[in-house]
Order: sequence, then structure tokens, then C-alpha cells
Amino acid sequence: MSINWYGLQGLGWWDLLQLAGHFALLSLLAVGGAITLASEMQRYLVVEHGWIDALQFNASIAIAQHKAKAAATFRRPTLVFERLLGRGPFFSYLATLDGVIASRGGNPIVVNGKIIGAIGVSGGTGSQEFAAGMT
Repeated sequence: MSINWYGLQGLGWWDLLQLAGHFALLSLLAVGGAITLASEMQRYLVVEHGWIDALQFNASIAIAQHKAKAAATFRRPTLVFERLLGRGPFFSYLATLDGVIASRGGNPIVVNGKIIGAIGVSGGTGSQEFAAGMT
């Protein structure tokens, strides 16, 4: 059985486990958040294994950053915008608001009722991104 996430066609379970282990180790060593790992992530995914190309990698980072910014700015998960736009034309104005992204994967980080940041996830299906952003 193989995994099929946007550019990761044909990834087997062993590859996925290896990928998860590699990034779990990197996250333990990271200081300053996940974006500090971007160069190592690109080396591993693009250069070393060729699972995605540089354009896909850069687009995924930009989309994840946009989702995080929208979640923090509007103080709610980006899934809310996706669901509201799906309700019909009454909510179509949301698409005109600067900074809104109606795609799952952006979640605010709340501590003691205050938003202290946000996480944005990109590169998988909407359900995968939502689940990854909630963990």
C-alpha cells in the first residue's frame, strides 16, 4: 500500500515512518518554531528523496503561513471560513476579506483563553491538515 498526498505519490509505509521519525527528531531540536526547519525539510523531501519538487515545497510553506496568519488574525480555525462559504451566497462576502483563506489547516493556539499564536498546515488533504493542526 502506498500513500498519495499531493506530491508524495508512491510513498510506502516505511517511507512515511522514516519521514515522521526524521521530522520528530528535528522538532525536538528546533528553537524558534517549525519554520526554522524549512531548509532541512527541503533538503530531505526535495533534494535527498525527490518526493516533491522545490515549487511544491515553497508553495506548501506559503500556504501554511497564510493559514496560520488567518487563524490568528480572525481568532478562529480556517475551517470556519470553509464551512461558511459552503453554506451559500449569503456568506460569499468572506472571500473578499483580506487575509481570509477558506481551507482547513489553520488553527489558533489558545492558552488561558488568549490566542498566543497559530499553526498552519499544508501539503495533505483538508482532513489530514485539520487533524495535523489539532495535535
